[in-house]
Amino acid sequence: MEGNPSSKIAGSGTRHLRGAQRAEEVSPAQVLEVTVVLKPLDGRAHSYDDFTAIHEHNHPGVRQRLSPRQMQVLYDPGDAQLQLVRHFASTHQLNVVEESRMRHDVVLSGTVGAFNRAFRIHLHHYAHDGGRYRAHDEPVHLPQELASAVIAVHGLEDVPLHRFHAASGSPSISPPVTVAELAAYYGFPDAKTVGHRIALIEFGGGYHKADLEQFARGAGISLPTISAVSVKGSDGKRGKNSPLSAKKTAAIATAWKTAPSFAGLFKEFGADLTQFMATFEVTMDVELSAAFGAGAAVDVIFAPIGADGWRRAIYAALGAPVGGGTSHRKRPTVLAISWGDSEANFGTASLKTINDALFAAQRMGVVVCCSSGDRGTSNTYATQNTTGCESINTCFPASSPAVVACGGTTLNRQPAAPGFAETAWKEAFFQSMLASGGGMSGYFERPAFQSEISASAVHGTWLAPGNGSAFKGRWLPDLAANAAFSSGVAIRIGGVELPGGGTSASAPLVAALLLRVSAAVGHPLAGLTSWLYSHAHRLPCTDVSVGDNDVCRGSAPFYHAGPGWDACTGWGSPNGAKLIAALTASLPTASASAA
Repeated sequence: MEGNPSSKIAGSGTRHLRGAQRAEEVSPAQVLEVTVVLKPLDGRAHSYDDFTAIHEHNHPGVRQRLSPRQMQVLYDPGDAQLQLVRHFASTHQLNVVEESRMRHDVVLSGTVGAFNRAFRIHLHHYAHDGGRYRAHDEPVHLPQELASAVIAVHGLEDVPLHRFHAASGSPSISPPVTVAELAAYYGFPDAKTVGHRIALIEFGGGYHKADLEQFARGAGISLPTISAVSVKGSDGKRGKNSPLSAKKTAAIATAWKTAPSFAGLFKEFGADLTQFMATFEVTMDVELSAAFGAGAAVDVIFAPIGADGWRRAIYAALGAPVGGGTSHRKRPTVLAISWGDSEANFGTASLKTINDALFAAQRMGVVVCCSSGDRGTSNTYATQNTTGCESINTCFPASSPAVVACGGTTLNRQPAAPGFAETAWKEAFFQSMLASGGGMSGYFERPAFQSEISASAVHGTWLAPGNGSAFKGRWLPDLAANAAFSSGVAIRIGGVELPGGGTSASAPLVAALLLRVSAAVGHPLAGLTSWLYSHAHRLPCTDVSVGDNDVCRGSAPFYHAGPGWDACTGWGSPNGAKLIAALTASLPTASASAA
């Protein structure tokens, strides 16, 4: 095979972060683990028609929930393709450390020098404002017979593809909104959640147990079982619970309350501020999951960075062993992801393979809830300034058709009556603006369940290579919930209370609601996204028709909230009680399901 002609792997060149500069070569002696993702033999594995078509069996209660064994059969790449990878490894001084038929991949281990020669690339370090990453400019080459079986090669590079969508400021609602008030407003059912699990994927930071305990006492709840799950990265390092020290966390949280500017905080605390933000993200995810999950266990998946880290983390959340060893974790009922980045930063190869993993979660019956981003149509901090935005992007993985994309709202107390009124979330964050992310995907085609949406993408929306101006992409968000720190639940971090906000707050809230609805109706809710778009089932949502997601001070296009679906809040905020009623009433009879 070594002397055979080679082929390039489509989309395998690095998409560099803005402003990144090439630095020194990666040491040839450094050892990496690289994942070769293979095509399943069964073409149905990557056919999504059964998840997106609207038909009488679209109800989540009648969808088949595949077991890990069934997933192995459906996604099996076959002995012949596995043997091609084994032979390739043996002829290039690489070792096979893991094979997975369920993940349809092979993990290879070897030195950077061996990988450079095997794939005809040159790995370098690249410096950017946020640090350094490993990458290559050349496309990956493989022998033709192996290249035809390969979807992607992950792990050679570790470009960071995650941004936290957590925010905090000054609460303006008096008295502050409580966990009990939010649970009542969103119709959380009193369901038995024994045996149910919430999985969270995190890309840094961590939590202090003391904060969780203080939060639980203040919220009047008992902490559920919380497990930190470590996922091994391509460089051999493992993601782990790594919060900023309690002392520094407390100092920054205290200063945050009265800081006049973010720049001032950075001047005082430097790089610790970034670690504090990541710690706030993880802490908020866990505390909100504990508060609204009604005792459901919480698995906190600490992931390595990069596209390979995303893919490994999703499968780890599903209970698949990743990085060696055997997993004994039960699959979750819901998976909440509060991190993400612009589709344009991921690149098409990573968008495809990570999306395939998200659809695998859906096939297993797991509902995935993803935050839609905090920067309106811009969806990035890097291109945002006081005068305008340089790009229009949607947030991935929220843009995947396999997930429930969660936008943000602001709650306002109604003076004349008990309860709240909701508007599309937008508020000042120090000297800039935050708002609910939303818009049209530039990569994922519009699924059948969104065929009736007649909105038009704003001018300048990023489109993947090959997608022309007539391209119709998937719209997001699907649902929305409280994301404003002005009406946010008080999060305990470093012993200090800060209001939680951002679409990182709405994603775990919606996930916990869906978990309790699933427990109440007695079946998984995978496929809920497409079900929500069918006409008969719009009543479970409270329409949010006021507001917009302009964070660019009018210098770039944006979307307005309005009656029905919109690109700020989707169908609006879900109501658990109404959702249970609609799911129960629309469940097909046994005879209809068999027809």
